[in-house]
Amino acid sequence: MAMKNRGGASKGLSLMELLLAAAIFAFVMSGILYMFVSTAFLDSANRNKSIAATHAESVMEDIMEYMKSGDLSPLQTAITSGTWNWNSVTICAKMGCVSPCAYPCVLNSESITTTWVNDSINPLHVVVTVSWKDREQANTRTLVLETLISKR
Repeated sequence: MAMKNRGGASKGLSLMELLLAAAIFAFVMSGILYMFVSTAFLDSANRNKSIAATHAESVMEDIMEYMKSGDLSPLQTAITSGTWNWNSVTICAKMGCVSPCAYPCVLNSESITTTWVNDSINPLHVVVTVSWKDREQANTRTLVLETLISKR
């Protein structure tokens, strides 16, 4: 019970007022904590997507360099037969990433595949697919980079 001074007003907070204030504080803090955790997961997902995009772009740039040689049939055969061997470790070495990196250079369960789509209109139709698993290991995420290049 709060003490009353001469004017009849209470001098402190009652136990009920303290409990109510603590409950409101806990409710507000739980919302802020939930927002913080959600933001951390979104940051991780976006970072992984950015790394996957970098890997796909690196593969596509290597294909473009190979195409400058002029003869495209070995490239088409290599991509179609699966001997176009790209993996994230090769890309990381090409990018100059050495262990330990500030950010992970290789994504969790990452796989990179290249596909040559046989198309008479666009003879250079290449699709690069990067797949990886998210942090919780439940969802497989995929990023696809596709290009259409015609001969001159």
